[in-house]
Amino acid sequence: MNDKTINLSFQYWSDLAKKDPEAFEKKRKEVIDQYIATLPDKETQARINKLQWRIDMERKKYKNPLDAAIRIYDMMWASVSKHYDVLQSLTDVTSSEQPKKVKIEKALILPFKKSDPSNNQMGS
Repeated sequence: MNDKTINLSFQYWSDLAKKDPEAFEKKRKEVIDQYIATLPDKETQARINKLQWRIDMERKKYKNPLDAAIRIYDMMWASVSKHYDVLQSLTDVTSSEQPKKVKIEKALILPFKKSDPSNNQMGS
């Protein structure tokens, strides 16, 4: 990242956010932009920039940081789920048409005595 070492200490970022929220936001954006610039190609950089823009808009929409974090968390899981569904569909299509053989285990079946319905004590 341009030969700059980034301080990823939680304490550093927490202190900066409490002491100077504007400096925190400026530094946060700078670090994110530096990271995105290191990505291998322009297409990936553009895709990640769009994702970061969505994240930033969610953070602006929800004034409470916990609400924003929950919404961003939900976005992440929606994305993971979408990709999992695609992967599962591909797996289903490419798997053999023959169902896998299941080994059938034998079990002892226990006999039960029939109960007398006239001797029902449940309502008593």
